[in-house]
Amino acid sequence: MLEVKNLTCGYDSKFILNRINFRIENGGLWGIIGPNGSGKTTLLKAMTKILKLQKGEVLFAGKNILKFGFREFAKKVAFVSQSPEVGYNMTIEEFVLLGRIPYRRQFQFLESRHDVEVAEEAMILTDTIRFKNRLIGELSGGERQLAVIARALAQEPRLLLLDEPTAHLDITHQIRVLDLVRRLNRKNGLTVIVVLHDLNLASEYCDKLILLNNGLIHKIGSPQKVLTYQIIEDVYDTTVVVEKNPISSKPYILVVSEQCSGQINPTRKTFKGYVQVYTGNGKGKTTAALGLALRATGAGLKVYIGQFMKKRNYSELKSLEKFSESITIEQFGRQRFIGQKVTEEDKLLAQEGFEKVKKIIDDGKYNLVILDEINVALSYGLLKEDEVIEIIKCRSKAQEIVLTGRNAPNKIVELADLVTEMKEIKHYFKQGVKARKGIEK
Repeated sequence: MLEVKNLTCGYDSKFILNRINFRIENGGLWGIIGPNGSGKTTLLKAMTKILKLQKGEVLFAGKNILKFGFREFAKKVAFVSQSPEVGYNMTIEEFVLLGRIPYRRQFQFLESRHDVEVAEEAMILTDTIRFKNRLIGELSGGERQLAVIARALAQEPRLLLLDEPTAHLDITHQIRVLDLVRRLNRKNGLTVIVVLHDLNLASEYCDKLILLNNGLIHKIGSPQKVLTYQIIEDVYDTTVVVEKNPISSKPYILVVSEQCSGQINPTRKTFKGYVQVYTGNGKGKTTAALGLALRATGAGLKVYIGQFMKKRNYSELKSLEKFSESITIEQFGRQRFIGQKVTEEDKLLAQEGFEKVKKIIDDGKYNLVILDEINVALSYGLLKEDEVIEIIKCRSKAQEIVLTGRNAPNKIVELADLVTEMKEIKHYFKQGVKARKGIEK
C-alpha cells in the first residue's frame, strides 16, 4: 500500500531524515519509535505532503503522492497530528463532519444525508456518539482525542496516520485510544501507522516497528526483533531489562535506575565494538584482518568475513575453514581481481554482496564483521560510500567492524576508531620474483 523510497528531507536545508526506505502492506499496523529529535513526526509529515522532500519519493498504491490532488489524497489518507486544531465552540457532530469536506461538490455548503450517516458511523466506532451534541471545549483530553480520530475516520481513508495519539493521556485513555486503533485495523481492515513514545505500548499494539535514530532507520521488524535490551541501550543510552509479557508474549521493557544499575547481571554486559580500517599500498591488510578473526574466535566470538572483488581459494581461507563453526566466509567477486575496467558483473556481485552484509550486520549475530577489500570496491564506484557509512552507524554498539583495502575514503577514516596504513617500502615483485604458492597466493 505505502512505499517510501530513498526519502531525504528536513527543515531549512538541514536534513533530518536520510535515505529512508520501507514498504507497508495493506492491513498492517506499524509503529514508529525513537528518541526525541530522531525524525518521527518529520517522517509522518513527509508521507502526507506537508513537508517537501529533498530526495526520494513516497508511493501510495504504486502512485507518487505528489500526483494526487488534495481532495483525492484526503479520501485515501487521514492524518491526526500531535496538536490538532479544534474549534472549541463546535459540537462533536459538527467537528466530525469536517472530515467530509474532501467529498463536497463545488458550491455545496450543507452536508448530505450520506455525509451525516458516515459521520455518525465514525462516532459510533469511536464511542463519541453519546456526546455528539456537546461542545469540543467541554470534553476531557481523552474524549477530545477520540473525536479527532472520528473526524479522520469520516474521511473514509484506507490509511490512517497518527502522531503520538496517547500523549498527555492517562493510562485509561491511552488503552482506549489504542484498543480503538487496533479494532479499526483488525475488524475494518484499516492500515495504520502510529508514532509512539511509550515502547511498551508500541510493543503491545503494533505488528511491526520502525526504530529511528539520528534521522536514519536503526532497525525495522517485529517488536521481538526491534525491542531487545542491546538495541534499546544502543539507541536510548539507558539501561533496561526486557522481559516477555506473560499475557501477550510481547517484549516488555523495564527501566533500571542509576542506583540499581549495579545489580545488572555482569554476563549480559558486552564490550564496545570499534571500527577498524586497514588501508595503504602495502601488503598484509587482509592477512592482518584475518589474524584478528583468529584472535576473536579464540575468545569465543562469532566472526563473519565478506570478501569483495575476490573469488579465489586463498591459503588463509583454508586455515580458517578449521574454525567453520565460529567463522562464516563469503566472497563477492570474479575469479581474478579486477583491473582498470569495471564490468557490470563486478557491480552486480558487489551490490549483491553488500545486501548480504547489510542483513548480517542488521541481525547482530556476529561479534566481528570483516569487510575485506570494501575500500577498493568503493574506489571503483561499485558501492555507495554513504550506504556503507550508514550500516556502520546503525550497527549494534557491541559489534566490531573491520574494513580493508587501499584508498580508504576520508569519511570512513574519520568514522573509524583505529586506522592502520600499510606502506610499501620495498617489494620483491618489482625484482621479478613471482608470487609463491602458500605465501602470496
